[in-house]
Amino acid sequence: MDRTIRTALFGLVLLAGFDLAAATNRLNVLLIMADDLNTRLACYGSKEVKSPNIDELAQLGMRFEHAYSHYPICNPSRAALLSGRRPGTTRVLDNNTPPRKYLPGVAFLPEYFHEHGYFTARVGKIAHGPFNSHVRWDASFDPPRDQNSSRVTWLATTNDDANESDGFSARKAVQLLETNRDKPFFIAAGFDKPHLPLVAPKKYFDLYPLDTIPLPDEPKNVRKGVPWVAFTSRGGPWNSATEERQAIAAYYACISFIDAQVGILLDGLKRLDLMGRTIIVLTSDHGFHLGEHGGLWRKSTLFEESARVPLIVWSPGITNGGAVCPRIIEHVDLFPTVAELCGLPRPAGLEGQSFTPLLNEPSAAWDKAAITVFVRGTVLGNIVGQSIRTEQWRYTEWDLGRRGTELYDHVADPREWTNLAQRAEYKARVQELKTRLHEISPQPKAGISTAAKVYTSVLVSLAVIAAIVVFRRRQTNPPIASDRSDSRN
Repeated sequence: MDRTIRTALFGLVLLAGFDLAAATNRLNVLLIMADDLNTRLACYGSKEVKSPNIDELAQLGMRFEHAYSHYPICNPSRAALLSGRRPGTTRVLDNNTPPRKYLPGVAFLPEYFHEHGYFTARVGKIAHGPFNSHVRWDASFDPPRDQNSSRVTWLATTNDDANESDGFSARKAVQLLETNRDKPFFIAAGFDKPHLPLVAPKKYFDLYPLDTIPLPDEPKNVRKGVPWVAFTSRGGPWNSATEERQAIAAYYACISFIDAQVGILLDGLKRLDLMGRTIIVLTSDHGFHLGEHGGLWRKSTLFEESARVPLIVWSPGITNGGAVCPRIIEHVDLFPTVAELCGLPRPAGLEGQSFTPLLNEPSAAWDKAAITVFVRGTVLGNIVGQSIRTEQWRYTEWDLGRRGTELYDHVADPREWTNLAQRAEYKARVQELKTRLHEISPQPKAGISTAAKVYTSVLVSLAVIAAIVVFRRRQTNPPIASDRSDSRN
């Protein structure tokens, strides 16, 4: 064989060997996403919630004190995380818009990893439920559903963990880890809880006797000076303090149940000797209210409890065990960070910032703010709210400020009880944050709200009914003809 050809073939073989070695040495990714999980975790300072497995992950990796969702309902939040783009770009502002309707050529997070040779798989909810199939994976698995649980707000079952939907998801994810351990993988485990209904095995409810559950302790006039549009129209599913404690205890029980499933995943990684080459990211799509701000329940606000999410990251050889980062992180920052940690080039169009420097030094200089958006549907039409969160301040405006503004100092007022926006001494601060908010995120355009459509439909229907009534009355009682003579005669 010609020496030149032999040399070329040898070079190709050598190059292929390097490519194989590079692929084999690539870090894997395990994304763990809970649904509606706020920061009521022991590692975040909760004295009531028992979350030993998530706490263990926080002790292994880095916990981010100030991480934020971009939208406090499922579909827009998950679309932002998976695309690396804010809601103003995705144009997903509700739970009904397909996540890639306006992003047809964009590779979402797992698709980007697939393009770079990774095996990708999900179990459970990663995109919003109806749109799970809109994000492409090499393998996808949905857990079985308990149809009876949809008719309750909370329920303690007699099931074993493995017989609950999220128990199935955890164990299936471990199977995927095992069968794909010898190739680079991006595997996502999506848990349904603690989203409503609050259903979990009874042993987790038993962890929370009602006499150990404190209720929110806040001023009676906590809503004074806050725009009406900042609040949801519905309260919690309770009519007494006892029922409120039951609701909170049920939420805590679901957190502990999810925590046990996280333990299944961590045990699987350890047993398979994958901890040393697998990045772990644990987060939630948004937060959850438990009676704060005068009785708020669930999400759909721009207050801290609804916008803030837990975020814990383990990156082998980088994160220092038990480190806590005080800097501001947004969901759009996850895509560029995980890509960089895995040695992949940054794709064009991402709107987040890699926080890899913070994994090395959690207190490094970091001038970043988080933006959260929510569109409040009212009979007056859709009212767009936007909120900017810095390490000290939260500024929120509704309809560019025409429907109200809010300013909270998180050093002096971490629970956001006192709105400073209308005080003269904070005028410059409001203008500074307003300018920065609009520079980062121009106000998204929202369509007509469902409430406004219903209101308009009712008005039109009433007008039609009124017209029919008038017409029928005229048919029944026709006007009397005038017998006046023509004045010209």
